[in-house]
Amino acid sequence: MRKRNLNKDQISDFAFQYAIKNGWQSLNLKIIAEHFEIKTPSLYNHIENLDELILELAAMTLEELGKSLSKSIQGISGAEAIYELSRAYRKFAKSHQGVYGLTIQAPSGHARHEKASIELLEILFSVLRNKSKKEKIHNIRIFRSSLHGFVSIELGKGFGLPTDIEETFKRMIEILVLQMEL
Repeated sequence: MRKRNLNKDQISDFAFQYAIKNGWQSLNLKIIAEHFEIKTPSLYNHIENLDELILELAAMTLEELGKSLSKSIQGISGAEAIYELSRAYRKFAKSHQGVYGLTIQAPSGHARHEKASIELLEILFSVLRNKSKKEKIHNIRIFRSSLHGFVSIELGKGFGLPTDIEETFKRMIEILVLQMEL
């Protein structure tokens, strides 16, 4: 067997792409080791364990979501920014179904995950100008819960009635904009 110049970034990148396509829950160390043509125990030279790798994937997912959201609001603010953030969030959830669930967990001591979470919050805070920090947090929780609920039901094919889903999404965002007084 040839010697590999494997590193944590390569493992994380492969795991992220695999998880996007197949779901993060299906990821295991054996799959990663087989991909790199190494024995599973050799992975421990690069990563602590699968749980730590999953936190790394959560951070990567939040970073990608942050990029999408940030790009969506360039040059706009107020209600228009909320509409565009909402559309970008929904599009991200649909295109990253395999890792979207990793956006839910609050950071728990993993530095990259914490940094990505803070950066994502800063994007959301930037849209909610002229509000106290406490009001911004409440609005972000309402916004996030509403969007997560909608996309989770949509991804789970839970909207079975023959009414236009796009119209429902638009109306939900209108309600959120009113709630946030933008």
